[in-house]
Amino acid sequence: MPKKRVAKHTAIKTKKVKESIIAGIVIPVKARKRETKPVAVVASNETPKSSQVKTITTSTSKDIEVALVIGNTRVPHQDDKAIQLTLMHSKDLGPSKIFFSGDMIDYFNRSDIDRNPLRIFTQKEIAAMQSGIKKRVRDQESDDQESEDNSAKEEERKPHKVKTLSDLQLARLTKWEIYERAHRKELQILFGVMKLFRDTHPNSELIWIWGCQEYYLEKRLTKYHPVLLGEIDDFCKQNKIQKVFNGTRNNTYNYGALVIGHWFRGGLSSPSGSIAHILMDEEGCSLIQGHTNRGGWACRTLQGPKPDFISGFENFSLCKRPTGKNWQLGYSLVYKEKDHRRFQVFQVPIANYGFFYGLREYRLDLTRVGDWETSITFSDIHFRFEDPVALKVTLDFTEEIQPNNIFVNGDVPDFPDISRFSNSPLDTLTDDDLKDLNSLVLESRRQGKSKKYIKPRLQRDFERIHAFFKDLRRRCPKAKIYWIYGNHDHRMQGHVEDNTPQLAGVRRPGDKGDILSLAEVTKVSEFNVEIVYSGKNESSMIYGDLLIGHFYKVSNKSSATARALINQKHKSLLQPHVHRMGACYKTKNDGTVLVGVEMGCLCRLDPDWMENPNWQHGFVVIHKKKNSKRFYLQPIQIVDGAFLFGGKRYGRGHASESQEVSPSADKKE
Repeated sequence: MPKKRVAKHTAIKTKKVKESIIAGIVIPVKARKRETKPVAVVASNETPKSSQVKTITTSTSKDIEVALVIGNTRVPHQDDKAIQLTLMHSKDLGPSKIFFSGDMIDYFNRSDIDRNPLRIFTQKEIAAMQSGIKKRVRDQESDDQESEDNSAKEEERKPHKVKTLSDLQLARLTKWEIYERAHRKELQILFGVMKLFRDTHPNSELIWIWGCQEYYLEKRLTKYHPVLLGEIDDFCKQNKIQKVFNGTRNNTYNYGALVIGHWFRGGLSSPSGSIAHILMDEEGCSLIQGHTNRGGWACRTLQGPKPDFISGFENFSLCKRPTGKNWQLGYSLVYKEKDHRRFQVFQVPIANYGFFYGLREYRLDLTRVGDWETSITFSDIHFRFEDPVALKVTLDFTEEIQPNNIFVNGDVPDFPDISRFSNSPLDTLTDDDLKDLNSLVLESRRQGKSKKYIKPRLQRDFERIHAFFKDLRRRCPKAKIYWIYGNHDHRMQGHVEDNTPQLAGVRRPGDKGDILSLAEVTKVSEFNVEIVYSGKNESSMIYGDLLIGHFYKVSNKSSATARALINQKHKSLLQPHVHRMGACYKTKNDGTVLVGVEMGCLCRLDPDWMENPNWQHGFVVIHKKKNSKRFYLQPIQIVDGAFLFGGKRYGRGHASESQEVSPSADKKE
């Protein structure tokens, strides 16, 4: 999420796999016209018949505009099928701006795919051109000599011998001309790709941010083929494409509080998310980086009187992946409020030439479109230290979309009273406690006398958990609810085993649950909540090809924990626990794409025991194809109690719309 100040950047305008992967998901506000091809929209546990399936697309608010960010097509190595899918999706989105974020063409001398300067031609074509050029030059020399002979005869003088090229000179000329033809043909292919977007969106603003490949090519064309530079400028002018190039390999465009650019930073084989951290260090603002050819996302909370957030996104590529490269197909979308600084970036990866977005599956092969189910997962509420605003907007959103599954992924309570860490003896009260102090009083009879006392803090924790799942079931009566235990949920069982081992495993006669188990004490079985608990401080379950769990592992940077877990478990996964948001991608040599997402939290961001934590609020939407392991994820970050999703603002309104919102509530994401 962007910082209040944005780094200064120069923008010079000249003449004009496998199945498992993360993806963007939009929840619609209003339904548009039906699509010609039915697709699945599932709002319950029942499987709809194909004849009952509806198609819903996003209706974007007039106050929110959409921008498409694509890059790394690396012509002539572009992936035409991926580009077709992108165009298919863009027709539904209607973006106001389309950013070509660098490396749209592949300069042969700096190529990671093919360094052959004449790669665009076949050997047969090269041989034909060589023969043609040689014949043209020799014929021209012969014509010139004949003309000179005729002229000398008329002038009655001895004819001069016309200068001719030696075989070596002719070979050099031939090579130079074929090189120019190769560059021109590659440029024509690039122009064709960019014109596809211009023709599809005649009213959109197209912005071409030059990357390092364009920079290297520009240097060569300036020296050897300057006429081609003019052709580039003419094309941009004719198609109303703004070119952003400051003469270096680092070119950027300020899009409100978000900087979209192509920085020459990091190796193409560096880990996903690492370059985002480097650029956030250097620029101090939210940004989308081209160049890396892979996806990735990193977040950071900046220290200050009030938490401020920035995010760095690594854009995908739309080119063919070289063997062994950690590249992925895809692009990014930006939803941005027109009159405010808030924005949200959605990464849209492409797997097996398909993806899921906006309750619609996009595929070139329509026969492969199937039914999907929706799930939501959130974590780290840490009752009694929950953030009521972030929790409410998450639950309201969950209630609105009515998912098939809800995964409460650990650390529902905090349980500081049975923690091995130091805990304050002060019995803190919430605002709700103060509104009804009688709710904190318990009455019992002991030794024949009636006594009143304040509820133990653990008792209040148990009641809060019970009330939470009761409310969740009320909001989503048809959803399957899973409670995956985290290390804080495990604290009760651990405390019993460490301090009163004689009571461990004790249960009422005929009952299946332990008397002192957390699920039994909180009575969540009343709401048909399925418990996922390993008996240790981390638990997990498999959902399709996705590992959903609460893993007891923390790294010091956003997305780094997910990367470490992917390397350890070799599966796509969701990781709460770290209280941060981020995403990491890894493409294996066999083409399988793994993704790890850090989910954020729903607890307060100002804990008493830590100063200025690098935490962020958020949750994740999951879409999984029925009868398949294929899934897509969309992490959603909540900033100041609000977020943009599916062309709509959820949560707090703008400061200008409500007196309850502080002036900083318009802060960007």
